[in-house]
Amino acid sequence: MKFCIALLTLMVSNNLNALERGWYVHTHNNEYAVIIESNQTSSMNIKDALISISPKVCLKHFRIGYQLDKDIELQSELHAFLLKNHSKLYSEALDSTGNMHNPKVIALHQAFNKALLSTSLVSKLNSALSARNEQILSVSFEKFTVNKSAANTQFNAIVWLSTDACSEH
Repeated sequence: MKFCIALLTLMVSNNLNALERGWYVHTHNNEYAVIIESNQTSSMNIKDALISISPKVCLKHFRIGYQLDKDIELQSELHAFLLKNHSKLYSEALDSTGNMHNPKVIALHQAFNKALLSTSLVSKLNSALSARNEQILSVSFEKFTVNKSAANTQFNAIVWLSTDACSEH
């Protein structure tokens, strides 16, 4: 079973709890933890979620999903990266119907992984994780779609940002 962790935009400056999202931590047999995005009002801010994990327990995954399409900065970075580095695949996916089974959207998967890893979100998360000697090394996702409206085009998916598999622990 794949455990996930949710995280969308993290402000690592002086205010780790700048997110309006909530998070909860799931620890599996005191071996590893996952931080999971929550839309519940009783959930923790990201700073408290990170602090709640024992230094002896590694953080395995972050999961992004509930608010991916509402993160303007992340969406902007994804579009810019894909346009600059994978313009043909990007254009074809935008011109398609955008559903997750469309071959043009499927062709964008690897480029989308690279785009996610290049974002300031991942950079900020890696900065926050450095105190734990952990970093995000890979991305996986499901239900990837390109949602189009008259106003804009947004990527949506359930995203897992995976750390270095707890190699230091």
